Amino acid sequence: MKRNSIETTPIQITDRDKKLLRIVSDYGLVTTEQIRYLLFPSILRARKRLRQLWQHSLLIRIERPTQLGEGTKAKIYRISRKGNRVIGSPGDQPFRAVSSRVISPTFAEHLLSINRFRVCLMRSSEITPGLSLLKWESDRQVKMSAQVQIRDRRLTVPIVPDASFTLWTGNRSFAYFMEMDRGTASLARIRTKLLGYHELFVNPARDRAVPRAGFRVLIVTDSKRRKQRIVDAIRTLPSRVRRPDIFLTAHSQDFGYEAPELVLGPIWTIVSSTRSLLRGQTVIPSIRRSPLCQVNHLCMGQAPS
Repeated sequence: MKRNSIETTPIQITDRDKKLLRIVSDYGLVTTEQIRYLLFPSILRARKRLRQLWQHSLLIRIERPTQLGEGTKAKIYRISRKGNRVIGSPGDQPFRAVSSRVISPTFAEHLLSINRFRVCLMRSSEITPGLSLLKWESDRQVKMSAQVQIRDRRLTVPIVPDASFTLWTGNRSFAYFMEMDRGTASLARIRTKLLGYHELFVNPARDRAVPRAGFRVLIVTDSKRRKQRIVDAIRTLPSRVRRPDIFLTAHSQDFGYEAPELVLGPIWTIVSSTRSLLRGQTVIPSIRRSPLCQVNHLCMGQAPS
């Protein structure tokens, strides 16, 4: 059913609506499930409110790209110009020049995968005592470059992470770059990027965007086979790469909305300086795993409906 064929009744824009619109504007694309776990006590409540905001042109609703035979297409949302005016946002979307009805499946799934990680990270920081998420920046905000030695050539390569964020444990901050790998980049390209990250880690003063106190790179893959290939690529980096342990690799199915604390838990594989594998590592070595969420997954301190 088209939006203009629905007779809508006026709605009052609440503080939660404004928060929802800010999230959609910031995330770029969101699923109903992602909004539900961030703001609502149930999927039905989230679906109903998203539909109402869409009916009032505050959101743009798009059918999630799917392959033939995958069944009914789910709905995904992005902010509209009217929605941006409500929250006073300039609307600097990562795809603002692209028609809302023509978003490539590759782009959409990549961004939604990043946002899945982000939602789990956000919720994990909320339920883990003494931990907070200080900052999250997208690939639009962090662009670096590094000098990389490839055989007998010295090249300048761009290093643009999918995201950058900082965790605070109460007495110390930890900086991270995140790479969402969905198998579209060649291993040679990934290898070059790994060399670039290592160069920036060893010589942080060469780029102002690099944390001076060090960082780690979290690599999330969409399959276990792809994870193993990237781990192998890290193990076979040249011997001059003295700190392969700055790279942590995990499979996206090792964490999820119902157990978000696992995104920080012992699901990561690290290659040590001796090139041996350290499995079952946590994002922060000293962090303790928090209890699993309650079954009803109450978010943001809301009471059940």
